Amino acid sequence: MAWTSAGRSIFAFALVSTLLSVVAVTLRFVCRGRILRVLGPSDWFLLVTLMFAIANLCCIGIHVAIGLGRPLHEFPPDTRELFVKLLYVSSLLVNCSLALTKISVLLLFPDIFAIAWPRKATYILLVLVTLFGAWAALSSILACVPIEAFWKQDDPPVPGRRCIAGVPKWYADAVVNLVLDIAIFCLPLPVVWPMVLPWRQKIWLYFAFALGLFVCLASGIRIDFIQGNGPGPKAGIALAYWLTAEINTSIVIACIPTLRPLVVRLCPRLLMDGGDDKTDSTGEPSVRLIEPSRPPIDFTGMGRLRRLPESQGRV
Repeated sequence: MAWTSAGRSIFAFALVSTLLSVVAVTLRFVCRGRILRVLGPSDWFLLVTLMFAIANLCCIGIHVAIGLGRPLHEFPPDTRELFVKLLYVSSLLVNCSLALTKISVLLLFPDIFAIAWPRKATYILLVLVTLFGAWAALSSILACVPIEAFWKQDDPPVPGRRCIAGVPKWYADAVVNLVLDIAIFCLPLPVVWPMVLPWRQKIWLYFAFALGLFVCLASGIRIDFIQGNGPGPKAGIALAYWLTAEINTSIVIACIPTLRPLVVRLCPRLLMDGGDDKTDSTGEPSVRLIEPSRPPIDFTGMGRLRRLPESQGRV
């Protein structure tokens, strides 16, 4: 079948956004692997997430090639079955991508914040995200029992066919995703907001948080589409747009906080105020941050935030 205009549009969007994710993850590995030499589980989780995002792009490409944007009843039986099989695979990839991105972000938090309560909250969120991710993946795999009943539908009838109600499950998953996104977004705020930062670093930080809000917005819009739109090609394409945006924006956001040492090395004036001329042992500028009525905090690139003894004074 010929590509539809809507299909070409969603594929172009998915391709560009996935390429941005590839660039962001590559720069993250350059920064943390080559400059800081601190590659850890968070980085590898994000790399796996990127693989899922690329696989999802391939699914979208095949979907578009066989006629995404047309009503399903217009497809020949064999093409219809392939289309639904790809939908099955894509659902699993999306759920895994969203869960792994959250895990990758949360795995960074214990290395950034050495304060007790955010670390405990991080571990609690890690458990919740892992449990939800396992549920989302397993419920995608076993959406129908037997599994082939998902794409066979009732033509021919599959004996003993039992399926999870699709729309309620998608709605519940989207709501839980939104709640977890908001929790992850809010977790660092009480620690980061009181800090006294050079204004350029504040812009960098606020930009990362603004993108985090976009992920929450994408999750909310996805809920609205599931709740307010019935099945059909237009609703499916709109949902694919927001899912693709949510996945790839999450990947890019997970990379942004780790890129500061690379930006400072390439454009030192971009994130440094006039007086910021100190550097740490890795060659990265070292800035001490102040929280009101508390000992100062030492921040060096993406190293650990730690409280300094009062004897070292305030900056």
